[in-house]
Amino acid sequence: MVKFLVENGANVNQQDNEGWTPLHAVASCGYLNIAEYLISHGANVAAVNSEGEVPSDIAEEAAMKDLLLEQVKKQGKSALVNQIHDRQTSGSF
Repeated sequence: MVKFLVENGANVNQQDNEGWTPLHAVASCGYLNIAEYLISHGANVAAVNSEGEVPSDIAEEAAMKDLLLEQVKKQGKSALVNQIHDRQTSGSF
């Protein structure tokens, strides 16, 4: 379904009324393969929802967090990586 929507012009960075993008949703559910697909089609790994959370904040599985944080680094957002790392190590994550 995701592939169909993207191939037919769906915006991979469309936010809902709470600021969630498709990447926030798949990160929260642990759908790693869909996250990879969305990222390969331009999903913004640094998109912030209305709670101030990026997709990696919502991810519960280690593999998902790793994927998202690696993509943040690749996109050159080291300040965001440092902020997320600080949250994780301070226990406020």
